[in-house]
Amino acid sequence: MRAARKKYAGAVGNAVIAIAAAGLVTGCGVTVGEEPAAEGAGTSSEEQHVQWNPCSELSEDALRATGADPNTKSAVFDAPGDRAAWRMCTWRATDGPYFIGVGATVFTQDDVYKNTQVTGIEPVQINDRSGLTYHLVGNEDPIRLCYVSLPMQNGMLNVYASWHYSERSSIPESPPCGLAVGHAQTLEPFLPE
Repeated sequence: MRAARKKYAGAVGNAVIAIAAAGLVTGCGVTVGEEPAAEGAGTSSEEQHVQWNPCSELSEDALRATGADPNTKSAVFDAPGDRAAWRMCTWRATDGPYFIGVGATVFTQDDVYKNTQVTGIEPVQINDRSGLTYHLVGNEDPIRLCYVSLPMQNGMLNVYASWHYSERSSIPESPPCGLAVGHAQTLEPFLPE
């Protein structure tokens, strides 16, 4: 029974992360075929696709260095083929009841400022990169999810921390931006420029 509850809690947590990530996608917009991109997504009518896939290209050494269990990967956005505007996966943290996520996208940090689905945008220095922390508008109280964006060639990266939903009444930080920043600092040397 306990294993079933734990599996259910993980599935609920991943569903919440997927819904939250969908807010990022919705707010940025994507180009599909010859349809125009949504506001803030750029002006090209060519199909955009992300160049780096954290779901398959982030090493187990990187995951272990940041305290993520490589055996617990869950794809949030990892469409087959090379035509995705987002690639995003989560892993369970080994030191607490939360998920560590890494995403890559064709959207840029400038697009974050234009995205009406995010709030609390703050600049942050992650090693040698200028990053941003933010969370989603309408996120339930307490705020269980925080993103750290980092620039990369042809897009941006997101490292994020998300408390398990079952732990929402006892989380020590809301939003968990300090936690997300710590993981971003550890992972940054493993991420593409």
